[in-house]
Amino acid sequence: MDETYFAGNQISQIEQILGYQFKDDMLLKQALTHRSLTQNYVSYERLEFFGDKILGFIVAQMLYQQFPDASEGELSKRLANLVNQTFLSGLVEHLGLVQFLQMADEAQGKLQHNPAILCDIAESILAAIFLDGGMDAAQEFITRHIDTNLTNYPIMRDPRTSLQDWCQQQGIALPDYQLIEQSGPPHQPIFTYQLEINGKTSLGTGNSKRNAIQQVAENYWTDFINDANDEGIK
Repeated sequence: MDETYFAGNQISQIEQILGYQFKDDMLLKQALTHRSLTQNYVSYERLEFFGDKILGFIVAQMLYQQFPDASEGELSKRLANLVNQTFLSGLVEHLGLVQFLQMADEAQGKLQHNPAILCDIAESILAAIFLDGGMDAAQEFITRHIDTNLTNYPIMRDPRTSLQDWCQQQGIALPDYQLIEQSGPPHQPIFTYQLEINGKTSLGTGNSKRNAIQQVAENYWTDFINDANDEGIK
């Protein structure tokens, strides 16, 4: 990877944001590089795969220790409630890392704020930290951004089920999810779904159809029900 790819002191800026200084900053550069530049640079895809597993392990261990009486089913629900696209993409946005993402110019407008892409970036950064500094560094990064008292994260029903129940309560047609786009390579597709209820529309993306549908349901709930439920969406 070209050493001049990141301008000026960007690496040190990113390290300050992350609270971690890399011994091998090539790992950090790879973690922030989208596959649209893979002709000349190594993308984050392999790191994202690894980071997903590391994140799941770290949070699963925290849950296992904090909920000694919880069943496997409860632990699985709590894990899914914590390790999801909404949290991870929001973390990247909150930390201000979007400005440092490296991708082809033609991809900037379409993908720079795509939740599925940002989720992948969060996982790739975690993998880079793990490979550079070990498990202790990775755990420290996670616990810096997750409330270590996991009882503060109640189990929530999945957004798709909650939205379906809400529609039934309102006496309106059940949600109809429409696949409007599939992009990316076969081994790492990105699905975009649209949901319209009574003229109000939301979009959602994910790395599987199920995840994309859950995301668009969550987006609709956040955009139109949480803020307008008192007005009666009918």
